[in-house]
Amino acid sequence: MQPILFILIGPKGSGKTYIGTLVQEKLNIPFFRVEDVWLKNKEKLAEEEYEKKGFELVEKEIDEKLSQTNTLVIESTGASDYFDNFLNSLSLKYFV
Repeated sequence: MQPILFILIGPKGSGKTYIGTLVQEKLNIPFFRVEDVWLKNKEKLAEEEYEKKGFELVEKEIDEKLSQTNTLVIESTGASDYFDNFLNSLSLKYFV
């Protein structure tokens, strides 16, 4: 069975994290805050590669998590120029 990835997309403050947390609590579907990856790696990445490399690191974490579970919920603002590439790459691997 192909893993399923739910993506909550919306502007900051729209409730993505709140909904993801509820899904995890009520439906037992793991929720992954991708912002944590960005924050953890902000100091390590050069400014000019931060966005592109950040999405690569987030995708790697998603791949790792979906190797351990069949369903995952993530959140994103979807505001980056790299978001469409990120979404396309995930769509090729997972039911999004």
